[in-house]
Amino acid sequence: MEVFSGLEELEEFNASISGITLGISNDKNNMVNEFIELSMGGFDIDSPKLLESQLENIIENFFDGKDFEVYLNINKITFKTGGADFERWVSNKKKKI
Repeated sequence: MEVFSGLEELEEFNASISGITLGISNDKNNMVNEFIELSMGGFDIDSPKLLESQLENIIENFFDGKDFEVYLNINKITFKTGGADFERWVSNKKKKI
């Protein structure tokens, strides 16, 4: 999933994240929408891998065996080593600064 690979990539580039909105939803027979929304702010998550682990636990506990979609909005990304990791991240995305 794109959310998981994005969190793994941010971990790889030594990023911390904050101002998070996370959602998981499942349309059951196109009639009942099962969902979880989680918002976090006011602190930094130093390891995106930690958020990925918690997301996996939520999916396992509430959406196991079901089709689901995940979305993640991140309001702030901070690269711990500054410019070098940011430049590597941008280059990895094949973008120009």
